[in-house]
Amino acid sequence: MKHFNYTVANSTKDAIKEKSNHKNAYYIAGGSNLVDMMKVGIQRPDYLVDIMSIPFKEIKKEGNSIRLGALVSNTAAAEAALVLQNAPLVTQSITKGATQQIRNMATIGGNLMQEPRCPHFYDLSSACGRRTQNAVCPTTTEKGDNRSNAIFGINNSCNIPHPSDMAVGMLALRSNVILQGKKEARKMPLGEFYHIPSNESTKITYLKEGELITAVEIPLEPGFTHSAYLKVRDRKSYAFALISGAVAFNLKDNLINESGIAAGGVGTIPWRFKNAEQFLKGKMATVENFKKAAAIAIQGAKTGKHNKFKVRLLERILVRTMIMAKNTPYGTN
Repeated sequence: MKHFNYTVANSTKDAIKEKSNHKNAYYIAGGSNLVDMMKVGIQRPDYLVDIMSIPFKEIKKEGNSIRLGALVSNTAAAEAALVLQNAPLVTQSITKGATQQIRNMATIGGNLMQEPRCPHFYDLSSACGRRTQNAVCPTTTEKGDNRSNAIFGINNSCNIPHPSDMAVGMLALRSNVILQGKKEARKMPLGEFYHIPSNESTKITYLKEGELITAVEIPLEPGFTHSAYLKVRDRKSYAFALISGAVAFNLKDNLINESGIAAGGVGTIPWRFKNAEQFLKGKMATVENFKKAAAIAIQGAKTGKHNKFKVRLLERILVRTMIMAKNTPYGTN
């Protein structure tokens, strides 16, 4: 690791000021992803601004939403009574990710900002569009190993799935991200916070220079009553998803008034299936309708030589997760 300077910020204003006043400066919270990247030389900051002393650790109901401070640990968010009672899909998705030790350190904001867990990204001798602008991902070549690749939002820049489990659950719940910049605060839907990788940028978020994630807001107005998160992976623990499914329903007398459907392991960013949600609105929660919705969701998937299985697997996981959600009302997790 290279030499770097370090300072502790005690307020949002101080944090943004410190980052703005220094070139090649990074915010650090739990550090469960950034420190790993620093160790292997992917990130080489000259200056670290520690934001863990800023009071972004509240979990509270605010209006018709639940507000999770950006520095709330994954463990605290998953175990909070307010979350378990009103947004159990967040708990379901968090507890399927990483290990208990990592969840104790990792923060809500940091979880959303994770970088890809791709061998080419971590191999500095390999080309990678997420490290270097205009670089071509080796998995796009005929001999490239694309088994783990995404099937939505892909291009020759990057094809690796976004690694966050929590983001998938929060996306299905139509969560918002609260951001604080040097001059103003803004709120944006989580689904609009990410953008598909491109040759023009190594970033996949619309976070502006110096901005901080201060909180995540989970709206309660969809009135979701049932939810489930299903994660399929190569080994049972400490593994990223081959594919995961997140489903939330507003059910009354088995009628689907609203739904949230998202998946991990399939998109270069957390992927929501609005077309499938629209199909299910006003329909009965039956296996037949779940199968039709899943068939709609997989439309537009693009595969390589080794990951064709993901399309059929995604379809089946979505159906199974919808069945699980129907059978899992809030308060039974």
